[in-house]
Amino acid sequence: MSTRQKALELNRWLQLNDLTGLQHPERNYRNLRNCLIGQALRHEDHDSIPIISSAIFCCIAERLGLQAHCCAFPTHVHAIVFAENGMTLDSKPVTDDDAPLEKMYLDPYGSSEEIPLADLQTMLAHYGWQTSTDMFLSPVDPAAIAIRTARNIRATASRVIEAREQADPDLTRLITGSDSSNIDAALYSALWASLLLTPVDSFEWDEALEPFLHRFAKNWTVDAWLVEKYIFPLYDGFGPLRERLMRNRRWDDPREVVYLVGEFDDVRPPVFRRDSARTQHVLYKIGQVFKHRRYGWIGAVNGWTDQGTRRLPMPHTVAIDETLDDNSDTELPNRLRPRNKTFYTCLRTTGPERHVVAEDNIVLIDDPSEIPDSLFRQAGKFFKRFDAETCTFVSNITEQYPDD
Repeated sequence: MSTRQKALELNRWLQLNDLTGLQHPERNYRNLRNCLIGQALRHEDHDSIPIISSAIFCCIAERLGLQAHCCAFPTHVHAIVFAENGMTLDSKPVTDDDAPLEKMYLDPYGSSEEIPLADLQTMLAHYGWQTSTDMFLSPVDPAAIAIRTARNIRATASRVIEAREQADPDLTRLITGSDSSNIDAALYSALWASLLLTPVDSFEWDEALEPFLHRFAKNWTVDAWLVEKYIFPLYDGFGPLRERLMRNRRWDDPREVVYLVGEFDDVRPPVFRRDSARTQHVLYKIGQVFKHRRYGWIGAVNGWTDQGTRRLPMPHTVAIDETLDDNSDTELPNRLRPRNKTFYTCLRTTGPERHVVAEDNIVLIDDPSEIPDSLFRQAGKFFKRFDAETCTFVSNITEQYPDD
């Protein structure tokens, strides 16, 4: 078979076996697993976006002796297959030894046929690219593909964050793992890729630094040594642009953030006991499972204080409506709850590990079947096990809450 025939047969075989492409792209295009080549290969549907479909094709083509590469065509990555040295794509000897290697374009995501170069050039003209189009029609190195994949992951994460509780569960569902943990880890890794592979003097590097440092400080502090080893030198090289691009930014200096993380790590966490008259009135205990009175989401108590939100375990996230009292019998709606009001932190199926909830928004659950499986996958950081008889998690933070 000629090079052209091999490439076309491989592309058709992949599509015939549903190993490339995407079912229902109008609904599923942004699903996280479509951005990950391992998920695309192992999941029974094998769904993937164009960049992953092209990467799958190129990997297999190389194993079959073809010279195949991805090309970073705008909005839709394609694959390029080159002829063998001294031969045409149809495996005939070339007549001009100085002629460049013949190449063909394929769209493993959406077409089983060869894509004419003229069609791609027409699309580029439609996008407004009249000159310097070679960079979109030439092979790109793996780093460029990794960066583009990172952008797709960040786009998925943005959609999840924007939709919040209304996000489609399929957006973050992988073969294994908790949905919320999966998207958090994927976004964190995408930010790492953006910082390590993007030129340090680019706007994209600047754009990735702040959310990266924020997520590192909040959930990934064990990576401090990696930040010191890899991010510090890049940041130092950022010098001349730093003041102009990062003026008035809160999370702009990795050294300062790592220092603050270390300082916070050295702080002994406060101990909350129930041995005073005041704390006797704290109704709920660590590990109890509840449904939010207003919004209906389910969580497990992993912290409390009778002194407002000031003394809650850190870090925690407070929704503004949890600090407002909509049960007030005064003429002033949504009055601020008293500063000494009892508040709790809880583990939810989505969002931060410690989300603040007011005591009067807690409705206890006594039926284990109401608890979503995703809550169990995240519970190990705060709880030892689940007691089905009492419908509570057994505390693993007795150093802070010895009486619970």
